[in-house]
Amino acid sequence: MKQVLLDVVEWQAAFDFETGKEVKKGDPLVKLAAEVLKKHRYPGDTSLQSIPWVIDVALELYDSYRPGFMFLNFAQPYLMSAFVEDNPQQWESLMALIFAQIERFAGATGMTPVVVGTGDMVPLKGYIDLSPLDGFACGGGMAPRYAGLFKPSIDDLNCVSKHKDIELIVEKERLIALFGEVQKFVQRLPDFMLVAKEGFIFKTFGSAPRPFCKVQARNKTIPAYTTLGNVSSITDICPLILTHLQDYKIALIIVEGIGTKDFPRPCISCSNTLDWYTYAPGEGQYLSIATGEHLANHSYPPGFKYYLEDTEEKKYPFSGYFGRHLPFTIGHRFRGKSAAVGTRSILTHMAGGTDISIECFARGLYNYGTMAVIKSGDGRQADPVPPK
Repeated sequence: MKQVLLDVVEWQAAFDFETGKEVKKGDPLVKLAAEVLKKHRYPGDTSLQSIPWVIDVALELYDSYRPGFMFLNFAQPYLMSAFVEDNPQQWESLMALIFAQIERFAGATGMTPVVVGTGDMVPLKGYIDLSPLDGFACGGGMAPRYAGLFKPSIDDLNCVSKHKDIELIVEKERLIALFGEVQKFVQRLPDFMLVAKEGFIFKTFGSAPRPFCKVQARNKTIPAYTTLGNVSSITDICPLILTHLQDYKIALIIVEGIGTKDFPRPCISCSNTLDWYTYAPGEGQYLSIATGEHLANHSYPPGFKYYLEDTEEKKYPFSGYFGRHLPFTIGHRFRGKSAAVGTRSILTHMAGGTDISIECFARGLYNYGTMAVIKSGDGRQADPVPPK
């Protein structure tokens, strides 16, 4: 069994991860998480202080639990690029701070870092409003470059095919041919997937209401730094790490919103695509990195009707629209102890799959506190050492 611990400053409570029902804090690792959450308040999605927050929490978990694998992520470059007016000086400070903190972590723990950037950001060129269509359009992700179109009329198809800012219209059969016939994936596929040109995003059901400053570029490659070996695709990162975990303690670190031009270390450019499909920062990219499997095996295509599954009976209520957990992430497959810390809510515990995961409890830039997801004692290697 897994437990969730929520800390919203005024109160703290534990819940069953699968059902969302409140439970007692009986597990030693839950008690450790409770102390860590009380001690380390999350500064916020657009605060530079959230960068050292990740490392402070990660070092405390490392000292107390001694994991052999850690998963860390920094969402601030993406979030600040997307929602805060461009400030070159602040951007330079952000980059310097993140990589200085990564050096601090590696120096203090001796873990071998594998650092991955999710790709460049570009200025927003405009929105593509899909609300006038007769059929139903659903956005995929915070800043959707992809949208699902369901039961379009002939007029709809004429409209989107002539739209100057839509790059591609892909029918369901072509999606299945490319991604494969994984049942849950196929069931959720739209009739058509719409692809916006670089710099444009869809304005439709499911897209974020906040105004954007920058959006993800069409990043055919993203940067990766590793001393463990070569990677040619984002799906090579997971097997590379698993191969070397028997000999090294490794930290997989994702830095959102940066590409090769901002990466301060010598890096490998690895493919961020599957044929015409380009991964954007979010669940598809995170899970492909963490599992070594492309989009179909995660069962959640961009633009699917997620609201149909958001019922009172839904399992894993703290994991957004995810209704199952992937047993083939690195954290699930590694037989040693593991931990995760990140400023990307939900995806930290989803992509990590670790014994303990601590992340911000933030939604749409609103900071509600912090959250931990913890495996029970029978699902991990050993109990933690009490914190000093």
